[in-house]
Order: sequence, then C-alpha cells, then structure tokens
Amino acid sequence: MADADSIVRWLHPAVVRQAGFAAWTADPAIATLFAILRDLDKAGARLEALQHDRPDLGADAARGDIGGVVSLYERCPAHFFGHGWRTRANGGACAGLWELLAARRDAWIDARLEAEGFRLDAASVEKDERTMALGDEAIPVELAWTRFQAG
Repeated sequence: MADADSIVRWLHPAVVRQAGFAAWTADPAIATLFAILRDLDKAGARLEALQHDRPDLGADAARGDIGGVVSLYERCPAHFFGHGWRTRANGGACAGLWELLAARRDAWIDARLEAEGFRLDAASVEKDERTMALGDEAIPVELAWTRFQAG
C-alpha cells in the first residue's frame, strides 16, 4: 500500500512547474502569448484599414483568419441578466490564442489543486471551496490582457 501512495503523490514535472508560479500570469510563456496576441491584433487592424482603403484587394479574408481583440456590449456569461462591455478575441488566430490563455488559467488552477493534494477526479466540499478560491485569485484573461496592454 505504501507503494500505491507514492505513485498517487507523484506529480508530473509540468504540473509542478505550473503550480510553482504565484499566479498563472507569472509564467513567462503567458507574456509571450500575450505579445503574439497583441501583434496579431495589430496585423488584423492594419488589414482592416487596408480593406477599407482598397476593397479591391480582398484583404478581408486574411483579416478573418487573423481575427482581433474587440470590446463588445454583450451578456456576461457569469451573470444571466448582466449586460455590459466585455473584451474578448473575436475570430481567427486571436480567438484561438484567447482560448489557449483561458486554458492556461484553468491549468494553473488544476495544478495548484493537484500540488495541494486534491485529486482532480474526486469531488469534495473542500476541493470545491479551494477551486472557487483559486478561481477568484486567478484573474480572468480579459483583465490580464488589459494589464498587459498597460505595460
């Protein structure tokens, strides 16, 4: 039985690395992903301007492949009746990066839970409470993007 405990307590090095960051945004790879997103957003804006000036070029298709980061007045998924301005990536590669960043946030929460001894496949009140606390601690991608833009 002692052997089984050591197997259960072994953590993958990627989990250990992820859990070692004080915040999900402290991972240097996250800053790189945000920089790529910023560059793609700028490229998309340049293509949009070119499409406006020269619609005969047909740059709109390439613009769709890139996407962009936009502010939209829409319903907030967390609140049924809560409408407001939200920032999110809309379409193309930008949307893919936005989803990747959201997945990295979730991976940080899962890694912290695992490092603290919670089994990801087992439900408990303590795990749910800790998951909610970590969710509150891990800023959403939208706020991390705003902070990255501010420098």
